[in-house]
Amino acid sequence: ELVAAGIDIVSMQVQYSLLDARPENALVGYALANGIGLLCYGTVAGGFLSDKWLGKPEPAPPFENRSLTKYKLIIDDFGGWALFQELLAALRKIADRHNSDIASVASRLMLDRPAVAAVSVRCTGRRFG
Repeated sequence: ELVAAGIDIVSMQVQYSLLDARPENALVGYALANGIGLLCYGTVAGGFLSDKWLGKPEPAPPFENRSLTKYKLIIDDFGGWALFQELLAALRKIADRHNSDIASVASRLMLDRPAVAAVSVRCTGRRFG
């Protein structure tokens, strides 16, 4: 409605990841057609898309925080823990070829998607300096 009203929208924040491709249903095409860049969050699924979870058994609630609860539901919708482990293994192979890690590969793959202008990754638990 905003675009139709003549308001110039340059970006939109949206949850979008290798596990959650809902924006591909219509939003990506609309964004491309209207020059809107997608600012993606959830690209590492609250930390699930990382080396930490490769080869680990499926976790059970209660989870450490609400973010993990949400992203575990997304993993279930994606196809379950076994399929998620296959994805992590494939990402690890790519990471090995580039001397990288799973989270960086998952983020880079999203940056390469049409209409994606940036990804947002929250880092916690470490102090620098």
